[in-house]
Amino acid sequence: MLFVAITGLVPWGLTLLGGSPHLRFMLVEVHDKLALPLTILLILHIAQRVPRFISRAQRRGNR
Repeated sequence: MLFVAITGLVPWGLTLLGGSPHLRFMLVEVHDKLALPLTILLILHIAQRVPRFISRAQRRGNR
């Protein structure tokens, strides 16, 4: 995830410093290609933990 963040922020710096538009485009493409699968993994990770969170909250409410 850190690499996704870096490849998302560096193109802004390149724009401000007058860097190569081609390099900026390549970094944005790498950012997009890394972010999509990581987003899917994050959603799956959260979806697996929601039932456990709900069951623990219900148990705590019964005390």
